[in-house]
Amino acid sequence: MEYWQTMLNAYNQVVDPTYKFDDKVPPTQGYCLNEYGPQPYYAKLSPGKGRGVFASRDIKRGEIVHDGTKSDIVFPNATSWKCFMFALPQKMACDNAAWTFTQRYEEGGPMQIVSSLNIAILMNEGNTLEQVNVQPQNEDREYSEYATVFYATQDIKKDEEILMDYNDYPTNFDEAGLVDLILADQEG
Repeated sequence: MEYWQTMLNAYNQVVDPTYKFDDKVPPTQGYCLNEYGPQPYYAKLSPGKGRGVFASRDIKRGEIVHDGTKSDIVFPNATSWKCFMFALPQKMACDNAAWTFTQRYEEGGPMQIVSSLNIAILMNEGNTLEQVNVQPQNEDREYSEYATVFYATQDIKKDEEILMDYNDYPTNFDEAGLVDLILADQEG
């Protein structure tokens, strides 16, 4: 818990002191998906992949598995992400650098820097599209790179690893302003 709490504290100290991390589910267990409790997965080591998330129960095709609106944090800008990273211990900053992605929330919208400060960020990628068992979908239940709610694309058995396609969110740190920030730091 201390590991995750350090990240939550750093976010409050350098990015947004008013942001409330008040979920009744501790970050070591994820977040509260709905009125029934946490999302249907837990974290553990994944052979050949490091940490991953695994189904805590059988999950039916079409069921919500992850809701980024309840889990993700969106950094206001590249400078706030940089300040957050420098506020973390080195190992934690390396982890978070690997866990950070970019996403647009609407067509033509700005590219945002995003992360999760709980186990949701440990979701691994399937090695093939056949292994992928969750996908972001919009309210019409169609695939959307702008969606943050992941649905099961097939039945997932208890203890099976939950796998996404990292290409669902075309990460572009340049468009999110991070490359310009780094170049400005090098010049200054």
